[in-house]
Parts: sequence; C-alpha cells; structure tokens
Amino acid sequence: MNFFLMGVGVLLAALLAVLVTWGVRVLLRAREELTLLAHITSASPMAIAMVDLRGQVRVWNHAAEHLFGWSLAQISERPFLERLVPGGSQAHFAQLLTQANAGQPAEAEVGLSSQTEGSIPVQLLVTRIADAAGQPMGYVFSMRDQREVKRLRESLVQSEKMAAVGTLVAGLSHELNNPLAIILGFAQGLAQRSTWDDRARTAVAAIERQTQRCAQLVRALLDFSRKKVSQQERVAVPALLERVQALVSGQARRADIHFEILPSPRELPELEVSVQEIEAALLNLITNALDATPSGGSVSVSARAVAQDAGVELVVKDTGCGMSEEVLQRAFDPFFTTKPVGQGTGLGLSITRSIVEAHGGAIDVKTAPGAGTTVQLWLPAAGAPAHRMEATTWK
Repeated sequence: MNFFLMGVGVLLAALLAVLVTWGVRVLLRAREELTLLAHITSASPMAIAMVDLRGQVRVWNHAAEHLFGWSLAQISERPFLERLVPGGSQAHFAQLLTQANAGQPAEAEVGLSSQTEGSIPVQLLVTRIADAAGQPMGYVFSMRDQREVKRLRESLVQSEKMAAVGTLVAGLSHELNNPLAIILGFAQGLAQRSTWDDRARTAVAAIERQTQRCAQLVRALLDFSRKKVSQQERVAVPALLERVQALVSGQARRADIHFEILPSPRELPELEVSVQEIEAALLNLITNALDATPSGGSVSVSARAVAQDAGVELVVKDTGCGMSEEVLQRAFDPFFTTKPVGQGTGLGLSITRSIVEAHGGAIDVKTAPGAGTTVQLWLPAAGAPAHRMEATTWK
C-alpha cells in the first residue's frame, strides 16, 4: 500500500512538474506575444489608442503622442471622447461606436482635437475588443493623419480648376483681341488728322496708349494660359525702364505718389528678352506697388549688374502697407488677391513669376506689415546661359 501511495505521489509530482513547465511556457509565450504586440503597436506609423468601456485610454502609441501632442499620462487624465472629440462630433462618434459594437469595424474621416494644432483631420477606424467569452472589453482606435492627403486633394482640385480657367482665359483673350485691334486702329487713324487741337490729340493719344496696355494684358493672359515661343530681342535696360516710366507716371501722379527710376551705378549689360513680356512683368509689379502705397508715399525702380555682369537685378521698392507672412506665402498663387472685389484679379504676381522664370531669371520678395515691399528680379544678360537660376544663385 505504501509503495502504491509512493507511486501515486511520484506520478502526481511528475504531472505537477509537467503542468508547471507547460504553464511557465504558456506564460512566457503570452508575455512574448504581448511584448511583440506592444512593439508592433508602438512602432506603427498610425496613431493607435486602446480604450476601455469607461472611455479611459490604456494604450497610446508614439505615433498618437506625436500626432496629438499628449503623453499617455496626459491623455489618461480625461475620457477619450471628452479629450479628443469636439462637441459637434459627439453624435457622429457615438454612431461609429454603435456600429463597432455590432461587430462591424466603423471607418470615417473625422476631426480630432490636438494639444497645440487645433482640430486635425484623421481617417479613423474603430474596432471592438472582446474577451474569450465574446464580452466587450473596449475599443481600438486607429487614426491616420489626413492633412497631407487633404492638401494634395485640394491641390488636385485647384489644378483642375486652373486647367478650366486657362481654357476660358485663352478663348476670352482671343475674343478681346479683335475689338482692341479695332479701337487701336481707329485711335491711330484719328491721331493722323491735322485738324485736331492739342487737347484732342492728347485724348486720342491716351486712348491709343491705354488700348495698347490692354492688349499687353491680353497677351499676358494668353502667356499664362498656354506656353508659347516668344520673340526675343536685345534691349538696353535704361530704354526699357523709360518706356515703363512713361506708362505709369500718370497713375502715380494721380495717386499723389512720388515715382522715380533711380540712376544706374554704371553701364548695364543688355538683356535678350521678350520686351513686351518684361515690360508687362515690371508694370504688374509697379502697379501693385502704387496700389499698396498711400498718398504721399514713394515707389522707386532701380537696376544694377550682378554676377560679374552675367545678369541684371531690377528692384521695385515701395513705402506701402507691406504684407504679412501669411499673405506673402500665397502672394504668387493664381487668383489670390487682398484687393477689394473688382479691383484685382490676383494674376499679376503669378504672371510676373512665370515671365521671369521663362527667361531664366528669378524673383524674390521682402516685406513686412507697415514696412513696405521690395521685389527683386534677376534676369540673365544677353549671351549668358539661359537655364533657370534660383534667387540664391544671383545673390
């Protein structure tokens, strides 16, 4: 009997040892799986949060901390819905949880609150967590930052709009060319009459000048809407600036703004450019400067040789209101303008940059609110390489 009991004891001990060993292995395997799961969650590029049924955050990976700005300790101070979900989105979020409770992962694009950057658009996937018996334990929220996606989406929409506008502008420009040509022809014909007095001649000359200016704008719109091969010719910079001064001096005088072309420090190299395009670019800049400058202010244009005479720098400087950093960031966007409705198309700077860069040059703007604006153009001299150069290359 004792031998029997001893045998049973040995058997039970062996069985217990096996069970302990198996249990230890199961625990180690479970620990390894949990460690692996934690590592995967932590290393995921998506923001991941695991929330219990009370709404308390239990897991908050590095991507979530980086995206929203809160650490796990900070995000756990308040319920998840209260911390991240704006009041206006609570009902929508409740619908997502209801769908997840039914066993169907719920997905939607929502805005969630961050610590420092306000509402952030994210692509959210809500999944229910259940125990072995199928009882709900909480939720997993997987969140992907959608800001860049939204920016690209808006950029694509803007590109499609610009393509449509380009087609419209091209057609409109062709339609405007015909009446402008008729007006210009009649004006030039009237100017040949010998019976006009000085006052009438001045009026006819003004009609001819302004018609030519409109025609230049139409050509600029055509250049903006489509690529074309421009006719380039050599031109002296002083002669170019004199023509521009003749076109804008009347506008400056009426606005009571002092406008001047500053004398060049020395002889400048010639440019090989499309004269009409460069004149249009300078007119755009000077007109913007005059519009931004109050009565009694000043606008000046200067020129100097740069890069061992390989190029020319043209500077348009005003004493106007200047631009904020936010406005400057969008200043070259097509159709962006701070002028009142009907007083600006928002195409001036965009067209100017296109013209300058097409000539292998560069453009830069320095400004600050209340400190005026300085626009610098760099154009390669005649005979210089025609490849595009950045502004930093000329400085």
